[in-house]
Amino acid sequence: MKNASYGRLTAGLIAAWFVVAVSTSALHLFKTDPNLPPVALGLAVLIPVVGFLVWFATSVGFRQFALSLNPRTLTLVHSWRIAGFTFLALYAAGMLPGVFALPAGWGDIAIGATARLAALKLANFSSRRIFILWQILGIADLITAVTLATVARLISPHGATTAVMTVLPMSLIPTFAVPLLMILHVICIAQARQWKQRTESRVGQHLPSSAYVAPRSLRQFVSEHAQSLGRDTKTDAKQVEETTVGIGGCSQERDPSTAWLILFENQPLRSG
Repeated sequence: MKNASYGRLTAGLIAAWFVVAVSTSALHLFKTDPNLPPVALGLAVLIPVVGFLVWFATSVGFRQFALSLNPRTLTLVHSWRIAGFTFLALYAAGMLPGVFALPAGWGDIAIGATARLAALKLANFSSRRIFILWQILGIADLITAVTLATVARLISPHGATTAVMTVLPMSLIPTFAVPLLMILHVICIAQARQWKQRTESRVGQHLPSSAYVAPRSLRQFVSEHAQSLGRDTKTDAKQVEETTVGIGGCSQERDPSTAWLILFENQPLRSG
C-alpha cells in the first residue's frame, strides 16, 4: 500500500472516529455516577493511542507514511490548545474541580502559546533535542490532565465533579482531541530521532527540504523524471539514494521509515 492509500485510509479512520465520539457522547454513554471516577473517558483516551502504537510498530508501510508527514504542520496543530482557558473559566464558574482544571488549563495554554515557536524554530537538527523535549512536555500535559480528571473525585470528594467533561461539547476533548494530539506528539518525536545533520550538494549549496517522496516510490519517481530529462536513470537513482534530506533542513540516511528528497541538479543532459 502506497503513502497516498495510507493517507486516505487514515483520514477515513479519523473521520469515523470523530463520528463515533460525537454519537457516543450524544447517547450519554460516558456519563457516570458523580461519586465515581470517569473510567469510560479514560478508556476513550487510552484505546486509540494503544491502537496507533500497535499499528505504528507492526506495519512498515503505515510507519513510513506517518514519518513522511510534515512535523511543522503536526506541531502547529497544537496551537489550538491555547483554548485551555476554557478549563479555567469552568473552574471559576464552579463547574470543574481545581485539582483538574488548573493544571490542565495552564498546561494547555503553555503548549498552545509555544506551538508556533516549536514548529517554525525548533523543527530542525540543531534544535532537535529541545524540539523533542517540547513534544514530551506536551504529552506530559495531556497525561496529567487525563489522570487528574479520572481521580479528581478521589482527591476532592466534596468539590465540583468532572461531569461536564462527559457530555457534549466538552466530551470531545477526552474522546477525540486528547488521543489525537498525543499521537501527533509521538510521530514528531519518532521523526526527530531520525534527523541527521544537513548535507551539502556537490555545487556547495544546502539542499532544499521541500520536495520529497516516500521510499517506495523513489526508484519509480527517479526513473520517470530522469528519462524525461535525458538523464541516466541508474546513475541518478544512486545519486539520490546517497543524498537525502528530511523535513526541517535535516538529512536522513537510507532508512525504510524515512522520507527521501528527489534531487535533480542543473547538469548537462546525457545522451541515450
